[in-house]
Amino acid sequence: NLIALLENNHFNFQLPTYFLWEGNVTYLQREDIIAVLNTIRNHVKHFKLSLDYLLPQVITKTTGYVELDDYIEQLEQRGAPWITGFNDMTYFTKSLGLDIVETYSAAQLHDRYCPQLSLPSPIFRFYFVCTITRSCP
Repeated sequence: NLIALLENNHFNFQLPTYFLWEGNVTYLQREDIIAVLNTIRNHVKHFKLSLDYLLPQVITKTTGYVELDDYIEQLEQRGAPWITGFNDMTYFTKSLGLDIVETYSAAQLHDRYCPQLSLPSPIFRFYFVCTITRSCP
């Protein structure tokens, strides 16, 4: 229970807060992701939350990159499958009363900050980081 944990540690729900939710969303069912976001939205008045996510093509092994398909199969064999991806994070967040502040693929960030280097992996074309906040009333 995230809210109980925060309360037990004297978290001030009235202060502006930044959450970093990294490396977890792809392992959860969509309903569980919704539950976490709703909990934060319903209890923290002013917040921004950054999370990472994949496009569904990675999970369904339809990217056209054999090395990505092999990696996904290895995760599945280890009992840690990636199960949730998003094509349209804007639609998803809007449906929860949240707005996207910004979103970038890792490839876009790589091109922006390391244009002289080649992209180390094709997964960066399908891996995104976005920051969301509560929609204005």
